[in-house]
Amino acid sequence: MSSVEIGSRVRARFILNDAEIRSSRRIVLHYRVTLK
Repeated sequence: MSSVEIGSRVRARFILNDAEIRSSRRIVLHYRVTLK
């Protein structure tokens, strides 16, 4: 594996984690609003 391959994989992993964190935050906010 070349360093470029590793870098692109790490970048994709970070992008996925960021999307997951944003979607989970949106779900938490949605539940808080509906539970009030």
